[in-house]
Amino acid sequence: MAEAAGYDAFISYSHALDGKLAPTIQQELERFAKPWYRMRALRVFRDNVSLSASPGLWSSIESALAGSTWLVLMASPEAAQSPWVNHEVSWWLANRSPRRILLVVTSGEFVWDEQGRDVDRDLSTAVPPALHGALDEEPRWVDMRSLRNAEQADRSNPAVRDCVADIAAAVRGVAKDEIVGKHIRHHRATMWTAWSGVTALAIFLVLALVAWGIAIVQRNEARTQARIATARQLAATAVANLDTQLGLAQLLAVEAYRLDRSAQSRSALFQAVTASPHLVRQHPVNAPVTALASSRDGNIVVAGTSTGRLVRWDINRNTSTEVTAGDKAIVDIAVDTDGQTITAADGSTTVLWDVTAEEKPTRLLDIAARSVALSPSGELLATQSDSGGSRQFSRSSVLSLVDTRTGKQLHRKKVGWSSYGPGEDALGMPDGSTLVLVGPSGQWRRFSTESLQESARSESPAFTPAGHFVWGFSQDAGRFGYIKYGGITTTATRGTPEDGLTDTVNVPVPEPEHLVLSKDGTYAAAAGGGAFHLIEIRENTYELAQTGHVHVDTALTGHGHVDAVTFLGNGPQLVSAAAETLTLWNPHQWSRLSRGPTPDMPSTSNAGGPPRLAVTSDAERIAVVSGDGDRPAAHNLSAAEPQRRKLDVEGRDLFPVWNADGSRLFLIGKGGAATVVTEGRVTARWQAVGDSPIIAAGFSTDEKCIVMATYRGGVQVRAVEDGRLIRTVAGEPKTAGIPTSRQGLAAVSEDARLVAVIRGRGNGAAPEGGTGRFVALIDTETGQSHRLPGQHASAVAFSNKKLLVQRGNGTLEVWDLRGTTKLRSFPGDTGYTRSLAPITGTNLVARLRADGTTVIVNLVSGKVLGTFPLPPMTRGSLANPWTATRLTSTSGGDLLTATSGGKLVRWRFDETAWVQIACATASRDLAASEWRDIVGTTAPDDLTCRR
Repeated sequence: MAEAAGYDAFISYSHALDGKLAPTIQQELERFAKPWYRMRALRVFRDNVSLSASPGLWSSIESALAGSTWLVLMASPEAAQSPWVNHEVSWWLANRSPRRILLVVTSGEFVWDEQGRDVDRDLSTAVPPALHGALDEEPRWVDMRSLRNAEQADRSNPAVRDCVADIAAAVRGVAKDEIVGKHIRHHRATMWTAWSGVTALAIFLVLALVAWGIAIVQRNEARTQARIATARQLAATAVANLDTQLGLAQLLAVEAYRLDRSAQSRSALFQAVTASPHLVRQHPVNAPVTALASSRDGNIVVAGTSTGRLVRWDINRNTSTEVTAGDKAIVDIAVDTDGQTITAADGSTTVLWDVTAEEKPTRLLDIAARSVALSPSGELLATQSDSGGSRQFSRSSVLSLVDTRTGKQLHRKKVGWSSYGPGEDALGMPDGSTLVLVGPSGQWRRFSTESLQESARSESPAFTPAGHFVWGFSQDAGRFGYIKYGGITTTATRGTPEDGLTDTVNVPVPEPEHLVLSKDGTYAAAAGGGAFHLIEIRENTYELAQTGHVHVDTALTGHGHVDAVTFLGNGPQLVSAAAETLTLWNPHQWSRLSRGPTPDMPSTSNAGGPPRLAVTSDAERIAVVSGDGDRPAAHNLSAAEPQRRKLDVEGRDLFPVWNADGSRLFLIGKGGAATVVTEGRVTARWQAVGDSPIIAAGFSTDEKCIVMATYRGGVQVRAVEDGRLIRTVAGEPKTAGIPTSRQGLAAVSEDARLVAVIRGRGNGAAPEGGTGRFVALIDTETGQSHRLPGQHASAVAFSNKKLLVQRGNGTLEVWDLRGTTKLRSFPGDTGYTRSLAPITGTNLVARLRADGTTVIVNLVSGKVLGTFPLPPMTRGSLANPWTATRLTSTSGGDLLTATSGGKLVRWRFDETAWVQIACATASRDLAASEWRDIVGTTAPDDLTCRR
């Protein structure tokens, strides 16, 4: 064996022939009979592997030969002709024993001449010349000529292993059978070790995978819990900001809903889109607003900021443009009719903004105005400037008229008040020929724009009260008003105060700070102390009361502290500014959830109830019968404007129901007498059976039968084709104490197989759901019925193959469809009316309280999703209009609410729509800084609301 630094064998070969076989021989020699714990059994030199980069190639080979114990010569005709192989053999013969040469014949012939004791030079084609005459006896040699191609030379070939065993036995100086046995033993030991290692690794792998799986589960659980906690935090913060920062609240609610669609986040989202029902949308201006004005057509609003910017907001397109007027806070703004010409003042300069100009849209005028006004056409600009002294207490000022097209000053005049209180003046131009100047105590002057000649004035100090009060103007200065002692008094700035005086109306703003009037004086907006109200002001209030007019006072919430207000046109729509946000309000919008037209519902007598409704399956048409059971009409809900068609059907106690495709409307009267209306024409009439009013109806699945529930708790089943009576189930013989509202006393299941009715009303002791009332469930095919346990039932309904029962104390029970098992029960109170409407396609039910609040309850958890108020009654004299309000659901999952003498409103109950509404209302995205301030973590990469 060679020294540790040398080689056991040196392989000499022809690269041209044995370039593929030689590496296999080297690798197998090093592996053969190798203990598993050693890297190799032999150390074998082969030039392509063992040589490092060296400037002297032969010196490196010579050094390797010198350090080798055996020379393994891979003999072949190519090797015999190779000068390198011959040189290597020559060196070996000169420096080592020829007995240490092992021939491996890979090609050609090797023949030993026994007589000549030499290699047969004529027949041995595989022997290099250096061996001729160098051997005194036949050397050991291995025949590998059968392994010439690459496939046969594969290490898995047994012939290869046999040849390698021959070579290894010679090199290691042991018998072939001994080294083969050792190889087998080492191989087995290696395999056992390997399999043991594999088994151990497999066990470790399994344990690692289990640990990894546990870690992944724990990580995911931690992430889930963090996500849920963040969603809860966002939802709670959203609810907390509903009254003061509704835009932010809606953005937070959307993010909470997207993170975790839990009951809490759904509730926060629902509350966010139902809060402040008159708020249409908000618009950020990114700086505190100091002045606000609108165009006379009500389409454009312009805000001035504390940084000297003017932001023009197109209400209809919800787009904005802006310019910089200077570096001081804007104190006053005026806008022409269509918002194309805008002027603003910051107390030192006045700017003109021509929106239509592509180049240099703004011009600065050297007028230190504190008030500005524009004519309707935008061609005249009026300014008011101090003539000296303090701005707040100046008794005189200078009026100027400027041609906006040229910037030329047309007229200038100094004016003053004979009496003057602390405050600011208002300047306005109600038309192109009149300029009005109004003081904070109600005194006013009118001037001609042709010459600034004064045409009329009023400086009566008796109009306003003594002491402190809050004053306000209309945008054109045509109206003046003040608030004191909780009331608003207004007057026109023409004639005498008595000519235009409006009686005082109450204002529910405890700490008034701002008062703004509409141009025609019909509306006032008052804000202060966090409260913001729109108040309708009408003259001759006694006459209006006689005609049934109901005074409107609308609280506007979700805005924060109001800094400025302007009406759009004559009102009642208006825009307010709170800090850096503009808010558009529409008191005629009942909710952001509402969609489509809101038709008027017929009024009812004092003994009447809610309208009776029937909706087609496509939710595009609705049949309405008054609360008295007469005046049937059909409304088209798909039109942009309410479309009503009166139906020429006489009678009282009519109950409407559409067939499945909406082609026929059945108006059912007492005893089941029906009038069938097809495309507005009466096509059939049915005879009555008895005299009990019908209070619920529905069609069988095949539409061959119509099932009707009577007020006395009975059932009629009739053939749809001809009205033929198929079956009846008798009700109670007499029913006293008829309640004002018949709704909720009966319900028909979706397939009309079952009818739930409330019976036991004969004593009349509690007309709205008291003692003795129980629920009977009737099978319309067999006529059999059974009574549900429990008393004091006030309303019934079917929902998702469940039966709902409301008790007189407000408790809501959920039963199985057959009424045999009570699944769950949710507590309530006596403040609920009979209105009970499951919302189709959801687990929600709408309930109406006696104060007009609609409560949305989850029928699985019993939790309240949210609440919202209904539009008030505007015609009629019922003591409580909510007993005359009906709730029902469309097949598409919308909620319909209708109040006698009020409005019918369609409310969306689609969570995707809620997200869209919230994003559209906020009109911006949640800022990363807002997320960090609330959550305390780095904000997500994408906070786009409409993503």
